[in-house]
Amino acid sequence: MTGIASVRQMSASRKQRPAAARPGGAAAARPTAKPVRTGPTATARKPARPAARPKAAVEEAAVGVVVGPVPVLSRVAGALAVLGVLLRLAVPAIPLAHAGALDLGGGNAFDWIALLPVVAVVGGAGVLCALGRLPRLGLATLLTAGTATAGLLLITGYRLDSADRSSQDLQIGVAGSFHYTVGGGLLLLLIADAVLVAAFLAASLAWSRTGMEDEGRFDGLRPKFATAGLVAGLLGAVAVGMPQLSSSVPGAAAPSLLEQDGLALLGGVVLALAVAGWGAIAATLRPRLAAVGGFAGLAGVLGTEALRSALTAARSPVVGAGPGTITELLAAAAFALLAVGAWRLSGRPAPVEDEIS
Repeated sequence: MTGIASVRQMSASRKQRPAAARPGGAAAARPTAKPVRTGPTATARKPARPAARPKAAVEEAAVGVVVGPVPVLSRVAGALAVLGVLLRLAVPAIPLAHAGALDLGGGNAFDWIALLPVVAVVGGAGVLCALGRLPRLGLATLLTAGTATAGLLLITGYRLDSADRSSQDLQIGVAGSFHYTVGGGLLLLLIADAVLVAAFLAASLAWSRTGMEDEGRFDGLRPKFATAGLVAGLLGAVAVGMPQLSSSVPGAAAPSLLEQDGLALLGGVVLALAVAGWGAIAATLRPRLAAVGGFAGLAGVLGTEALRSALTAARSPVVGAGPGTITELLAAAAFALLAVGAWRLSGRPAPVEDEIS
């Protein structure tokens, strides 16, 4: 009897026990919510979200620059540059001139190879400007390449006067000297050069209105790059005044530009001054990427002109590469090295937080 009474007392005590205290009860199945912690512990576990950085600073932090306002003229300059490059790409498909039933120039795959430097540099700069990405890099490229192209435009205009010109003025590596009539390729080349010069004019107007700056880490290197650019520019200017092709066959190679007259002489002077002048000035363009673009523009134009002459000499049995071609290649390589150096030698820039207003 005593044992039975003890069991009944234990059962009664279990019934009176709250559900939360029973093992496996409803309260045990629903664990109580943890109290929200405040103070230093909560901050350490869940850091506050950083304030949003300006969009331009986020986009350009990888290259250490901040882009401010991009005027419409900058985008127009980029669009003109892209159009000019596309027109230049179409030129090799059309004969430059005709001599009776003979087509002079055009249709040779090597002519497209010669265009690669200027297409890559100027076309890329045009895309950057049109999209508003790193606009001063693109604008600086158009400034230097467009100034040099102004000289080439004058030279092309000189060749349009076919009544007083001969086949040697076309620099196409044919034997002999004879008169020609202007073909569609020469006209298209004139239009392409004119569009690139228009891109240069638009870039000149847009330059001061375009905001782009960096941390200034390149400033200490600018004097050295300016000196090297001046040397490369003088080398390129001398190359322009030298014969591009040489030949033992009379009339197969044209004299140097500075030995000619009219628009050819004026174009040669403009081209030489553009190369020498921008070679010294390019390093002073701000920000650092503008200096990169300035050197790259000169490398593109000189590289294409030198490759054009070199490939003409390689496929022609009557002409060879003249001293001007070799010197132009050296000058183009020097400007390319300066562009790469300006891009890399300043080190990894720190991100810039503030957007230019």
